[in-house]
Amino acid sequence: MQFVQNRLLSGISVVTIAAIIGGPALAADAVYDVPTPPAVEYPAEGTKAWVSLEGRFNMFSSNSFDLTGFTYYANVPLDPSPDSGWGGSVEIGVKPAGMDYDFVGRFTYLDSDGDALYEYGPPAYVFAEADAEQTLMLADFEVGRELGVGTRLHAGLRFAHYDSDVEAYYFYSGEYAGFVADSTFTGIGPRIGIDHSMGLTDSLSLDLSVAGAAIYGKRQGDLAGYSTLNGSIFNSVSENLWVLNGEASAGLTYTAGNASITGGYRVDYFSDIAADFRNGDSADYLSHGPFLKATFKLGG
Repeated sequence: MQFVQNRLLSGISVVTIAAIIGGPALAADAVYDVPTPPAVEYPAEGTKAWVSLEGRFNMFSSNSFDLTGFTYYANVPLDPSPDSGWGGSVEIGVKPAGMDYDFVGRFTYLDSDGDALYEYGPPAYVFAEADAEQTLMLADFEVGRELGVGTRLHAGLRFAHYDSDVEAYYFYSGEYAGFVADSTFTGIGPRIGIDHSMGLTDSLSLDLSVAGAAIYGKRQGDLAGYSTLNGSIFNSVSENLWVLNGEASAGLTYTAGNASITGGYRVDYFSDIAADFRNGDSADYLSHGPFLKATFKLGG
């Protein structure tokens, strides 16, 4: 009986070894042919476009229109330099599909008026009045690129046209004087700037912008005056010059879907673009004030 058991165990062992040797590899040694998953393909980003409309209120601190004493009669205070004015801009931008750059066109129009009135008497009656107006038109073309983390660098061209004029009249005891003058500047030059948007919440951001331009053009001006005491005066100027331009703005932007609205403050400076009507020399243009801008995104 013992002999039979030994023979049976030996047979089982031989069969087991043969099964192990000739059978499939153990799970630990198995090599599986796992197919490579297909690459994830993201949909191509479409063309992006936007339109912005901006309105602004400008304040000035320049007195380049000051005509105090222009009659040579007396130091009559007469300064029609504008204290404030209105303006706005329209911007159209597009970022073509598959490109890292965007293209922007912008037109800006700023207008301001000022006046002054002086009356004195009796016994002697003195009357003087003056009116002044100035307009500034800007046309920008720029190419921009996102640098990441909300920063955009842009460069392009700026066209500028400035126009101003003033009229003044003076009456005193049968004597009178009149004064008219105008000044223009037209030029074009390179412009570069940087914008940065800092997210505060999911829908609110702080937007900062700064830019500068060097504009080469021609400034022209004419002046004519007459007084019963001093006769007539005429003067004109025409010169080519560089106008340096700097601008900066800061605002809060609220975004809802494809529309956003920005409220903030803006400063614009142009050197030697205006005229000092007291002596005919060039003068600076400096304006600052609040703005409100609405932006509508299209496509993308």
